[in-house]
Amino acid sequence: MTMTSKEIISILGGVTAVANQLGIKPPSVHAWIESGIPEVRLIQLAGQIEAKTDGRFSRRARWPDKYKMYWPELASPAQQEAQGV
Repeated sequence: MTMTSKEIISILGGVTAVANQLGIKPPSVHAWIESGIPEVRLIQLAGQIEAKTDGRFSRRARWPDKYKMYWPELASPAQQEAQGV
């Protein structure tokens, strides 16, 4: 199930909380409610989102071809060994 930017921001504590986590100004985060969260920022927040949604948001599902590069700890032990991690 896809989550909206508004849902994600709310789950993470609201506009000000997200802005503080990322070191940016709240109006930037507020704009994402309508325009969507930029991919690079979503990647930065993904672990928190996944943890706070009990897996409703999944890094593996969202980035099936790239999650191992962003988060090597999510790769299976056999994959880590093959990649030399």
